[in-house]
Amino acid sequence: MRDQSKTKQALIQELSSLRKRITELEQSESERKRLDDVLRLDSEILANMMEGVNLTRADDGVIVYINPCFESMFGYDPGELVGKHVSIVNATGDKSPEAVANEIIKSLKQAGEWHGEVHNLRKNGVSFWCYANVSKFKHPQYGEVWISVHQDITDLKQAEEAVKKSETKYRRLHESLMDGFVFVGMDGIIKEYNKSFLEMIGYTREEILKLTYRDLTPEKWHSFEQNIVEWQILTQGYSEVYEKEYRKKDGTVFPVELRTFLIKDETGSNIGMWAIVRDIIARKRAEDIIKASLREKDILLREIHHRVKNNLQVISGLLELQASSIGNPVLTGMLNQSQSRIQAMALVHEKLYASKDFARIDCAGYVGALSQDLFQSHKINPGKIDLIIQTDGVVYVDINKAIPCGLILNELISNAIKHAFPGDRKGKLQIIIGETKNTEIEIIVRDNGLGLPGDVDIHDSRSLGLDLVNGLVKNQLDGQIEVRRDNGTEFRIKFPL
Repeated sequence: MRDQSKTKQALIQELSSLRKRITELEQSESERKRLDDVLRLDSEILANMMEGVNLTRADDGVIVYINPCFESMFGYDPGELVGKHVSIVNATGDKSPEAVANEIIKSLKQAGEWHGEVHNLRKNGVSFWCYANVSKFKHPQYGEVWISVHQDITDLKQAEEAVKKSETKYRRLHESLMDGFVFVGMDGIIKEYNKSFLEMIGYTREEILKLTYRDLTPEKWHSFEQNIVEWQILTQGYSEVYEKEYRKKDGTVFPVELRTFLIKDETGSNIGMWAIVRDIIARKRAEDIIKASLREKDILLREIHHRVKNNLQVISGLLELQASSIGNPVLTGMLNQSQSRIQAMALVHEKLYASKDFARIDCAGYVGALSQDLFQSHKINPGKIDLIIQTDGVVYVDINKAIPCGLILNELISNAIKHAFPGDRKGKLQIIIGETKNTEIEIIVRDNGLGLPGDVDIHDSRSLGLDLVNGLVKNQLDGQIEVRRDNGTEFRIKFPL
């Protein structure tokens, strides 16, 4: 019986042990299924990542997993890299594949991770740049591994290289320009400059970076430049070209010409101002020389016009003297007409002598002076003829056309004074001066006197005066003349400006 009892107890223990083993196997299978699910989920996540991922055994550097993005990035077929040493994808450059690997291993041992730019190699032999993040962890299937996540930054590196080349080119251009370039922060402190600006003001590189633009500007210009900053640069983003003065390190003040541009950062905030600075000492000296030369020429031209006027007045006086000594009324009249014409020419030179502009004269002012002279020379009583001069603003006549224009007006006004109002007849003489839409000058001389006889043709006249008028209008002024005989006589003359 005891033996049977012992046998039964042994069987119960063996059964209990078997059940425990079955339970452990069931738990192990459950854990295996859970682990398979985790690994499958991890594989799905890695397979769908946009970055290239590889898993490498930490002990020997052999690749145990590659995701599709990594294979595509490096140009390999699916599964082709698995089992290969990771150095197969490292490009030889400044650092050898071994040096890069050792650097990563050292960082992994110290910090457990590494990240930086690496020069990689595609299957076709073309190298490219990646940014890699490498970390070390224990994988349930592969043991201790490195997981590397790669991003292709070739385009970024090329863009950086292009920027560097552009910046180098800009720097060379910046330093080679004859004009000074200076960048001033919003606090007024000088931040950057080129060689020309430094030479212009005479400070060292260390000294200039401690100064503000006001330190270089004489005090009398401070409020002026502040207005430029507030009303131009800050409102419209740039300034018009303006002049001011700078003070050199040795105290010398010299003139400069500036144009300034407002600079903003990527958020749109103001960070400073770029100024193009040009030393204009030589130009100012040249301007002073030119101004002095022009003043000298003005004085000379003024003196010439004064002398011509005086000579013409002498000739006029001689004709008057000659006319007074001749008993023939016809000859006396002819001499008086010639004298009147010479006086009209002298008046042009008198107006030019008194003017600031020797290239043209004010037509209305000339006509007023000429009319008054003719009224006095013909002894017209006040109130007999009303003189009305109308003008559409200030009308100027070129110096080349002033003399023929003066002679024409002299003839027409003289004719009206002498013939339009005989005896005690009173009337009105109207002179209108203006510019047409066709950029022409139009002069109208109109009277309400007896009128021009019907048999007089202005274009074929036996009168010396009218023949002179017609010839001067056509040949000297390149103009046109028209005569109207309604309610007196009206002459309309047009010629190009």
